[in-house]
Amino acid sequence: MEPIEEHQIYVHPHHVLKKDFYVYLDTVLDDYPKWRKGQAVFNLMYYMFPEIANKYRGSDIDPFHNDENCEKFVNVCFEEIEKVRTQDGDS
Repeated sequence: MEPIEEHQIYVHPHHVLKKDFYVYLDTVLDDYPKWRKGQAVFNLMYYMFPEIANKYRGSDIDPFHNDENCEKFVNVCFEEIEKVRTQDGDS
C-alpha cells in the first residue's frame, strides 16, 4: 500500500470541511487508481486525522475493506471533528 505523499495535499486539518474532504478524495483517487474508494477514504482520513481514523479501524464502519461504509465513516468522523473544533473554540 502506497502512503499518501505529503506534497500532494496542502491542508491544515482544523480548516477541512466535509465537502473539502471529498474534493481531496477525488485527488487521491486520481493519484492512486489502484485503490478502491474505501481504501482511499480511510487512508485520507488517516492522513488528515489519524487519531479519529484509528478509532474506527476494524470497526463495523471501517471502509477500508467495504466501500459501502464510506459515507457512514466520513459522517461519523466529521461529527467527532466538529466536537473537537467546538471544544477548541474553532467553530
